[in-house]
Amino acid sequence: MEDEKSLIRKYKGVALLLSLLFPMAGFLALCKAMSITPFGDNTFLYEDMKQQYLDFYMYYKAVFKGADGFFYSDNCGLGSDMLGIWAYYLSSPLLVFLNFVPGHVMPQAITFFIMVKMMLLGFTSTLFLLTRLNSDGSANKINILAAPFFGMAFSLSGWVVANISNVMWLDAVIMMPVVLIFYERMLKKQRPWLPLYVLSVAVMIVCNYYISAMIMLLLGAFTILLLLFKKINLKDFARFMYLSLVAVAIDLWLLVPVGQSLLGSNKIRSKDIAEAFYSYLPTSEAVGKYISPLSVASKLFSLSYDAGEIMTGLPNIYSGILFLVLAVLFFTSRRIDKKEKLLYLSFIAVITSMFCIAPFNKVMHGFTEAYGYLYRYSFVFSFVVIYLAFRLFVNLDAVKAKEVPGVIFGLIVILILCKLNGAEFIGKKALVYNIFVAVFSGIMIFAALYFAGKKKAIYVAGLVLMLTFGMTDMMANFVKVYRVFLPVAEKSSDYKAKDEMLEETIDSISDKSGYRVESVIKRSPNDSLHYSYKSITTYNSITKVEDRVLLYRMGFNDNGIYTEYDGENTRTADALLGIKYVLVPEDTEPLKGQEKYSKNIIENGYVLPADTICEKNVDEIYEYLEKEVDEKASPFDVQEAIWKKVTGSNKDCFCDADIKCEQNGDEWEIDITPKEDGDVFFYMNRDKVQERSFELTKDGEFIGNYGNASCQKVKFLGYHEKGETIELVIRCADGNDDLPSLPTAVTERIF
Repeated sequence: MEDEKSLIRKYKGVALLLSLLFPMAGFLALCKAMSITPFGDNTFLYEDMKQQYLDFYMYYKAVFKGADGFFYSDNCGLGSDMLGIWAYYLSSPLLVFLNFVPGHVMPQAITFFIMVKMMLLGFTSTLFLLTRLNSDGSANKINILAAPFFGMAFSLSGWVVANISNVMWLDAVIMMPVVLIFYERMLKKQRPWLPLYVLSVAVMIVCNYYISAMIMLLLGAFTILLLLFKKINLKDFARFMYLSLVAVAIDLWLLVPVGQSLLGSNKIRSKDIAEAFYSYLPTSEAVGKYISPLSVASKLFSLSYDAGEIMTGLPNIYSGILFLVLAVLFFTSRRIDKKEKLLYLSFIAVITSMFCIAPFNKVMHGFTEAYGYLYRYSFVFSFVVIYLAFRLFVNLDAVKAKEVPGVIFGLIVILILCKLNGAEFIGKKALVYNIFVAVFSGIMIFAALYFAGKKKAIYVAGLVLMLTFGMTDMMANFVKVYRVFLPVAEKSSDYKAKDEMLEETIDSISDKSGYRVESVIKRSPNDSLHYSYKSITTYNSITKVEDRVLLYRMGFNDNGIYTEYDGENTRTADALLGIKYVLVPEDTEPLKGQEKYSKNIIENGYVLPADTICEKNVDEIYEYLEKEVDEKASPFDVQEAIWKKVTGSNKDCFCDADIKCEQNGDEWEIDITPKEDGDVFFYMNRDKVQERSFELTKDGEFIGNYGNASCQKVKFLGYHEKGETIELVIRCADGNDDLPSLPTAVTERIF
């Protein structure tokens, strides 16, 4: 026993060093092969990393430079409490290094940031696995130095690779193995592990309270199984519950204000706000569904990621074919206790039930529907698989070689059944590839069992080859996943060019502090946070629903995620919201009431201060509209009502145009005749949130689609004189030939 402890002490440092080097080398090799910056022009700037996180990191830098507020920012939409942003997106201690990175090299910094987190995943996973070596002979040099391969396997598992750009989730996952180390000792009441368990859970919650909650829910389920299988007693279970609650209590300084900041957001809605949300706005919620265990099983295999993964995909549980084979063999080992096998089989069944049963999945996501990525806790499944694979590996001599072909055959049968069940992502190439990897993995395991105890040099070389092959398979899966995102990933050179242009343009505005700036050439919806200016556009999970509803009712499009500004709304809307400057392409000509400020900036001639409508008075304005304006009123009526309220003026902002409608099959011919000279704007309401698909043609020219989440807004029809007829054709492109409401058109009166 002492000799084994000495071995662990002797080689533990080497193993932990390798646990950092293996993921780093693999990640850099993948970046080189895929031409990812700094080895090429490709980046990890796709999906929310492109649309949100990078801008939040620039906000992080701005706060440390004193250019923005920590608790509250006027540059986040109509203004926002920022504690939710900090707790959910910006709590990683690793972000400190970004303060030393210039903005134009952020794509390279993101690559480095992801690499470091993958290295830490490998490190903490390896650290946990080393604690599982015990006095049964498994603590030998080979097994100690093999642990980093298994740690790297977790850092390359399907969930991690699929969510590699959702870096804020990774910190809690990095902490999970550390929590498990102290969890085991806490159950055994080994001191000083009790306070260390509390501390590790508290740190994990700070890293990301959302993912931490999922981890603790599943850890609670596992603890209940330990109790049922009589591995622990009621006192042990009570200790777990008590100390876990103590950890939560320690973090109340964070959780309470964060909970308050989330009230009324997309995450937590009051009854009234929920009704308003579902009355007006389309939803981007990826609603949970019931799925079969066979559908879940299809994700056990390599190359199983598909383009629709974010909104409609299945749990990402891929953990490498080799490691899957070893995990299955765990249940055939003669050395491992039957009760322990049943324990882990039951835990796998519990996690699978969370995937398959929609209400259970909703519970795991905090009793809410997820905004994409339906199974954000599926990394736990992969971790269990890799852990069981390691347990089997260190007890490999307890497996009979004849059992290996049966396991391989069984996995191939499941793979084929998944294909027949409709798993479209398992094409012919993926099918052949997985069969090859499974068969070759089986051959190497069989050979290892044959040479065990005979020729040590060949045996060790074979194990290294086997584990390296397993890593190669996982890296191939990484390539498959990245290629899905590559078409939408922002190029490093494009980012740099646009960043320099936007920074120079924003800096040229001398009096933007009291007004808002908007952009139709934005890099992302969070440019205002990135470049520290007031705006109405923002994209994050804590935006208050009232803000989005108000802007929607004013005629801005809400795509189910955030409210968009595209320059088509009225000057009245710009004036009410304090939008004095609009960033535009160089060849854009100013409209009536505007003038050219610079080559990329249009200046509105008259606007109210930015605080006329802001987060602090949205509730008041929203309540006023609920009383004074019908819910089916057009945005022009809403804008006019707000204008009269905030200015005290009785002047009408708009003049209704005459409209004649005539149906001809699936087309509606709309003749619009303005009663005054000026800019004409069009809007057609929809039935609540019922989305439609229309095609708009003006005077014979196609001007865009309408009626869905991409376009339900005020549209600018151009300058027209009194009495001039505008011929607008609305074609119903969805099989429903009725219009949801009569169209509205107005001429704006410039004040």
